[in-house]
Amino acid sequence: MVVQIGTVRNAAVFSAICFLLFFRVPQADGQELQKGGYTGHGIARIIEGDVAGARHKALVDAQGKAVMEAVASQLSIDEVKKYFLTLSNLFFSRPDVYLERFKIVSETALFDSYHVTIEGYVQQDTLKADLVSMGIVSSKQQAVKMLVMIAEKGLDAPEETYWWSSAIEPGSARYRSQDQLESNLRRKGAIILNPFDVSAPPVPYDALGDTLTPDVASLSQYASLLGARIVIIGKAGLMRAVEKKLSSIESVQCDMSVQVIDVLKKASVIQTTTYALGMHIDESAAITDAIDKACGNISGQIIDTLYMQMRSVHDYAFTIRFAKPVLQEGFDTFVSAMKASFPQMEFLETRKIDEKEEWKIHVQTPHESAAVLQRLYEKGVAGHAVEVLTVEEQNISLKVSPAEPGAAVSAQEQQDT
Repeated sequence: MVVQIGTVRNAAVFSAICFLLFFRVPQADGQELQKGGYTGHGIARIIEGDVAGARHKALVDAQGKAVMEAVASQLSIDEVKKYFLTLSNLFFSRPDVYLERFKIVSETALFDSYHVTIEGYVQQDTLKADLVSMGIVSSKQQAVKMLVMIAEKGLDAPEETYWWSSAIEPGSARYRSQDQLESNLRRKGAIILNPFDVSAPPVPYDALGDTLTPDVASLSQYASLLGARIVIIGKAGLMRAVEKKLSSIESVQCDMSVQVIDVLKKASVIQTTTYALGMHIDESAAITDAIDKACGNISGQIIDTLYMQMRSVHDYAFTIRFAKPVLQEGFDTFVSAMKASFPQMEFLETRKIDEKEEWKIHVQTPHESAAVLQRLYEKGVAGHAVEVLTVEEQNISLKVSPAEPGAAVSAQEQQDT
């Protein structure tokens, strides 16, 4: 049964947003939550013994929070704050519009409150379309391919273990911290690459070296072969937070630190650290709670920072075909001229495509593709005639011909003559 909920006080909703972003609800009763759903934890006070009424209100609260989590997974914290009132009116207070279905994971009546945890399945297309229509989410935003490399040190382990170690069986199962961080990033829109994917040719990671912290150049080269744009590498360590005395509660702390590497730039662009405390009567559940919280914190920081950086620039891949075959020196001359003609571009990678008379240039620029192409037509590149052959989203093919020394000739100028 789907229940309409009324207007929610802004302060309460905003507090719930912060709770969802930083302190994710642990799975209840050991049940495995199905992939694709969003957790909502609803609470309502039991007034004058009205348990049924409190249950109804808690269920409504849980539905709103499930939708809230779905919205928060697509936005940065700053965007949630900026559009708070609109989001509250359009999404959080109308879960029936966006929830396709939900199931109750657990419910508990305490002395003065009723608690319900649900798994809500959101109509993603409808939600995304409304976010796009509001101008909050770009319809052209592309998912980023990421490779996650997390070393994990257990409570009683002498040292970290990691899947790229020579001591680990190739293709062996990875660890709780790795899996949870991947899951969080995936739900926030990233494409997570599996280096042990049996459907793709294996890429050996010997070049990384048998070390917890491979150098950035080696990481970038390995990730590039897998097709990743971003590498997230770090470690997670577990420790008992306090000495257990008379209390029956187990406390476990998870310390996690990662750095984010831009594969094209071959540089670290983000470094972040967090810690989280898990508590439960069962130690294994406390470990799970601590890891889930730490991964929630880290994934939020990464996505918020990374997408804010990437929204301010646009990536393009230029395929260069020369009218006559050129050697490396000729290509370098063209790249130098292109850098001089387009100083706003940041050149990330320049190379020849193997066994083809084509060259590849990866750039970042603050301009939209139309503006980049317009300048190519109008200005050209010194000493070269440039013709745009094809444009497919972020991929642009150019044909380059030699011009008179010192001349800047564009395709449009060639047509005019």
